[in-house]
Amino acid sequence: MGHVVTEHGDTHAEEAWRLHVLRELARGKGVQVGVIAVLALASTGATLALPMVVGRLLAVIQSGDNPVWWVLAMVAAGFGSAAAGALATYLLSGMGRRLILRLRVRTMRHALELRLRDAQAEGPGNLVSRLTADAAMVKNLIDIGPMQLPMAGITVAGTLVIMGLLDWVLLLITVAAFLVAVGLITLVVKGLRRTYTAVQGEVGGLAQHFVAALGALTIIKAYRAEKITGDRLAERAGRVAQLEAVAARMESLMVPIITLGQQVALVSVVIGGG
Repeated sequence: MGHVVTEHGDTHAEEAWRLHVLRELARGKGVQVGVIAVLALASTGATLALPMVVGRLLAVIQSGDNPVWWVLAMVAAGFGSAAAGALATYLLSGMGRRLILRLRVRTMRHALELRLRDAQAEGPGNLVSRLTADAAMVKNLIDIGPMQLPMAGITVAGTLVIMGLLDWVLLLITVAAFLVAVGLITLVVKGLRRTYTAVQGEVGGLAQHFVAALGALTIIKAYRAEKITGDRLAERAGRVAQLEAVAARMESLMVPIITLGQQVALVSVVIGGG
């Protein structure tokens, strides 16, 4: 749902309707956004602290001291991270649902206000896809982007700081190994973006042709053109399936590339440490 069809179709109007997800998501929700940010930071901090607490617990056990407090600290860090992360995700999900509702209502009202010529040029299939496929894509973006990516970034940054304090040479080796994996992932992500854009266009075209066929069903039956119409729709559905297969192949590369980066980093650290 990158943009909604405009009445006059000019570039400036399209820019005015372009959707800024984070701005729309946070509009009028400053307090709730602040609470989510605090919970996310608390969850990330507890995650970073947990390995150090476990290390201290093992040291206390080896020295023969009483480990009760460190056990409680480990449990608190583990459960605190999980609880704070779950609550932040729940609050963000609620904001996402309300945003999707606003977008659907806005899209329906805007579509109804279009001039008849513009609505026919856009096609009912594309307009309907704004409420279904596009809205689902925005919801997925909200579930991942506003919290998961920043938390992952903070976790990586905190981990790098801790590793740098322990051994900066091994940190450089690890970073160099992961940079190679990041470069490969970037190439895959760019390809996925182009492929999913093409999939979205084909799905909208398929929906538009199917809706048109249903609207002309009386004529189709009168000319006994069911098979021809079905074959044409099947051909468009086949193009969608081919593009989805390309996207699936690209997606299948993500996890192996990440795993390979981890393995290369591990081997590099072991060799460097040796």
